[in-house]
Amino acid sequence: MPGFNISQKAADYFEKNLNLSEDDKEVAAYSVDIAILTIMPLVAIIIAAGLLGCLPTALTAVLTISALRVLSGGAHSECPINCSIISVALAVSIGKASMIFGNQIPVLASAFFVVIVSGISLQVVSLLAPVETAANPITDDNRRQKLRKLSLAAVIFITVLQLILLYVNPETFTRYVLAAGLGVTWQTFSLTPYGYKFGHWADLILNKVRRR
Repeated sequence: MPGFNISQKAADYFEKNLNLSEDDKEVAAYSVDIAILTIMPLVAIIIAAGLLGCLPTALTAVLTISALRVLSGGAHSECPINCSIISVALAVSIGKASMIFGNQIPVLASAFFVVIVSGISLQVVSLLAPVETAANPITDDNRRQKLRKLSLAAVIFITVLQLILLYVNPETFTRYVLAAGLGVTWQTFSLTPYGYKFGHWADLILNKVRRR
């Protein structure tokens, strides 16, 4: 992972004030890098979505994707910076699309969309989740079964919540229901071989762009 100057400065500060060993200094620098790469996309999403007038729906998509991803795994970019770029673009795109089209979709069509997405997601999750990565291998069968059940429960919970919101106040909540539905769709896609191919393709393009 490429280091940031701030992470090296922070590690130097910790080394001087906490008497860290060289190994501990590297761990500290890595931890700061991870913190930066976690916070930066969220800040970028808040700024971009705020400027485009879609912050609530963008955050709805982020929350939905993140909640499912923690449990079910999915395709990852080979570079954290690429992952951040994709995350920002995805969240803002879903947020803006949901703001534009959310209130134009009839309630019954929205409910149908929710049910269809849920059905497909439950099928994919039951077959593929949790999807492990090299950085997070799953060797315990009990843990695998637990994560699969939790992933299924999360999809069901999100679906029920979406339908309740559509019933309570469709004029207000349809855009959020659409954002959550698109978030579930993306996370489901990331579990499939096609999701991995897309991630690889996106990495190739972003790596070429960043090297220019």
